[in-house]
Amino acid sequence: MAKILIIEDEPDVAESERMLLERDDFTVEIALGGAEGIRKIKSAKPNLIVLDLLMPMVSGTDVLDFLKKNGIGIPVVVATALSSVKGTRTELEKSYRIDGFVSKTYLAEDLVREVRSVLQMRKSIKGKD
Repeated sequence: MAKILIIEDEPDVAESERMLLERDDFTVEIALGGAEGIRKIKSAKPNLIVLDLLMPMVSGTDVLDFLKKNGIGIPVVVATALSSVKGTRTELEKSYRIDGFVSKTYLAEDLVREVRSVLQMRKSIKGKD
């Protein structure tokens, strides 16, 4: 099964997301904050990243900058508490490749569904090459 890296600064949120994804048979690793996330992207080699945007020090957009500057094509599902998810997504998509997006007010199934959808879409795109 796919390896997921959760980059989140709130330990309780990260643990909740980990439990949801592991229940659906994903292998999950957690990075508490953007700096740790960047280090783990290099070592863990995840198949997908679930990324919080609002983190102190090294934000989610800093992580997206790192991925973009280094040509790292790992799919990213942004999980945000920002009130204007639609506006945020539109703004981010102008600068970055975002594969999926969920509001942190999501139901448990929403996160898992979005992760599965992005991985399936990526798999079918790779199969066409």
